[in-house]
Amino acid sequence: MSFRVLVAAPAASGPGVVAADRCDDASDAVAAYRARRHGLVIVDARLPGAVSVVTAVRETDADGVTFVAAVADGAEAAEALAGAAADGVWIAPDAAEIDLLVRTQWQAWHRRRARADYVRALHVALDHVADAVEIADPDSRLVYVNRAFERLTGYARADAVGRTPAELVRSPDVPPEQFAAIERELAAGRTWCGELLARRADGSRVYEDATIVPVAGDGGLRSHIVAIKRDVFERRGYEAMVEAAADAMLVVDFETARFLACNRAAERMLGYTRAELAHLTGRMLSPPSEADKVSQISRDLSERGRAGHPRLRIARKDGSVFWAAVKMQVYTLAGRKLYVAIMRDVSEWVAAERQLSQAAHLASLGSLAGALAHEVNNPAHYVKLNLGCIQDMLPSVEPSEVRRELDEIVTDCLAGMARIERVTRELRPFAAGGDDAPRSVDVNAMVERARAVTANQIRHRAQLEVDLAPLPPIVGQPGGLAQMFTSLLLGAAFAIDEGNADRHRIRIASRLRGDVIEVDIVDTGEPRADVDERAFDPFFTARTGGEATGVSLSLAAETARAHGGTVRIVRLDDGTTCTRVSLPVDNTASAVARSRPIPIRGRPVGAGRPRLLMIDDEELVLRAYERAFGGDYDVVVAASGEEAIARLERGDQFDAILCDLMMPRMDGASVFEEIAARWPHLVDRVVFCSGGAFTPRAEAFAARVSNPVLHKPLTVAAVAQVLTELLAGRR
Repeated sequence: MSFRVLVAAPAASGPGVVAADRCDDASDAVAAYRARRHGLVIVDARLPGAVSVVTAVRETDADGVTFVAAVADGAEAAEALAGAAADGVWIAPDAAEIDLLVRTQWQAWHRRRARADYVRALHVALDHVADAVEIADPDSRLVYVNRAFERLTGYARADAVGRTPAELVRSPDVPPEQFAAIERELAAGRTWCGELLARRADGSRVYEDATIVPVAGDGGLRSHIVAIKRDVFERRGYEAMVEAAADAMLVVDFETARFLACNRAAERMLGYTRAELAHLTGRMLSPPSEADKVSQISRDLSERGRAGHPRLRIARKDGSVFWAAVKMQVYTLAGRKLYVAIMRDVSEWVAAERQLSQAAHLASLGSLAGALAHEVNNPAHYVKLNLGCIQDMLPSVEPSEVRRELDEIVTDCLAGMARIERVTRELRPFAAGGDDAPRSVDVNAMVERARAVTANQIRHRAQLEVDLAPLPPIVGQPGGLAQMFTSLLLGAAFAIDEGNADRHRIRIASRLRGDVIEVDIVDTGEPRADVDERAFDPFFTARTGGEATGVSLSLAAETARAHGGTVRIVRLDDGTTCTRVSLPVDNTASAVARSRPIPIRGRPVGAGRPRLLMIDDEELVLRAYERAFGGDYDVVVAASGEEAIARLERGDQFDAILCDLMMPRMDGASVFEEIAARWPHLVDRVVFCSGGAFTPRAEAFAARVSNPVLHKPLTVAAVAQVLTELLAGRR
């Protein structure tokens, strides 16, 4: 934009200005100015409507860059134009004066233009800030407000300028003393900061965070008042959200790692006050065991600007420890490098996850125990049957010295088989799975069963002492109780190093205290330093060495709770550690599952030797059956369920059927279902034999069926007795 001059004067008169726009009509002059915004407007008082030209320029020149010069030939005319807000009046000026006026205003116009551009840029900037800005004159009348003011108060700029804040936004609920205090601060030339309750245009109330500054002009007198205001709700809203958050939130100095601020959740979670946290660092909140994790977090913060860990152990002020998930982010505020840390207590989640892991682990152990028992019992079964056959043949062996030696060998072998049988029998409760239904349980018997399973581990570490008092039965799950006492005995054993059995002891004692059964397992081993803190963590072991077992007090605690009881760690006066199990006699477990007697029913046997169908997938077992029972019975063997069904389809008749429960493809349950559907008269002639039912289907079937279920390994005499009773019941 260039400097231009507009002359509004009658035709052929008025001041002469070279290169000026001339108008001899007031309306034309106003239109010309509005189109080109001249820097200098010279108005001749002799022009009809001269006053209207001055007034229009003043109304249009919002930036204040136009100089209005009025020329008159008398004082009266000059006075009229001065009253219309002309900047200056010249009476009968000559050409030199007009020339000087133009040159002077040309220079002044550039200064006014630069100042107007600066003010316009300042207004644009103020219109884009988030805080409301008010500028008032010394009399407190607003000369400028920004758009944020309009949003905050609801008043348009045109409605606000020219009025005082007291007229617009002062709330009648604010005591006059507060405004008097503000005025005293401003009169003293000081800035006032604080919260104000204001009134919006719609009458609603708004709390403002206000900063009011007095601006001194020439001579030190107050020229303006500037106020910067912000809706406190934004700040308070964020503060309220942070304070209401369940997660701990902390602001930390990046260089010193000290806590600068925190929310209430952090105080509750950590047990420290904000003042106490100000003297701590994050590393001080972590146990030494977490040092590597904390170091990695520090490296990530330095290298990537963010860090986190899903599981970090954090120590509270009282010394207790919890699991936390932490996330951290670096940011800069006013040139200072900080980071925010968000912390969530995930102890319950970790415990639940570990319990799920433990349940899966124990389920795998149960399946393994069942499979192991099955694989051991099958060969043990045919070995035991064959030993029985040999024993029956010994009387005919000559000479007598050989007979006696063979008898000793068979006796030793049978003793070994009895030991194998006992071990696999003790594994059976651990493979019970879905068949571990509540029933009447002898707690001492469960302790004895656990002792038998753990005897080999204990005898290398300590001398075992047992003191079991007579106890009433309780309703419970035998498999679960056996597992519980086994885990506790193993925990006691693994607290003692091998090779010192003569110096250590493990004592098991049971007693009835009122209507609560208590079982104490006391050991003289050295517990880990953190045994009290972590005793009931899943898979925690009290072993001080490197022998991990996966056995935990968590299992025992869960089982005890399921029976209405508890498990506690007790320090005895002599320094030994006692694990005490308490089980109420009258608990809330399910009703006792009543055992079913073996049914003996059938029909008369035909003439001749009884005919047996022996079904098993082990060839050696079938050969042992033929050898053991071929002399007294007509034995027919089938190596699979399919082969047995094929024989029945051919019309073969049998007085008894001995069927293995666990077989590939067609198992014992499938054979029984087929017989029940097609040959129902044979149902009561079926006896099952099992080396261990370790699948859910086999477990459910064994629990449901009313036919006898024999457990391998068996002696010839035991099988013969069942067959004799079955056949006798049909006569």
